[in-house]
Amino acid sequence: MVDAADAVVDEVVSIAQSLGLPVETDKPYDFDEDELPLVIVHTQDEELIDEEGMPREAWDVTWRIAPVVEVWVRADDPLTIRSTLSGHWSTLRSAIRESNILALVRGGSRPGLVKKKEEIDGRPGIAGFSVEIECEIERD
Repeated sequence: MVDAADAVVDEVVSIAQSLGLPVETDKPYDFDEDELPLVIVHTQDEELIDEEGMPREAWDVTWRIAPVVEVWVRADDPLTIRSTLSGHWSTLRSAIRESNILALVRGGSRPGLVKKKEEIDGRPGIAGFSVEIECEIERD
């Protein structure tokens, strides 16, 4: 049986692959410009949610995970970067909407999304965005 957190991460990787760009998971080092465009999925930490009223024997059932998808592109023209990133964000939103993520989260909960603009100081012409997909899951 697949762990609930692993199932969510696998679904997020599948969502990231919808962009048709190279996808790395938990890439432990900085990327080179010649690797762009690139999508990185960070699996992040897992946090136990202490639910009031839960029976003592079920203390370790509910967890919060928040994988992050980073999309990075390179271009010499800021308008090209903006246009490219807008297109990728639109594709990613559609993939999230059409994904199986709702079936994987805890019953009655919904995933939360936080999108942020990303830039790297000292590296002009490289920009991106990140999307955190926060989910509550239940483990048996």
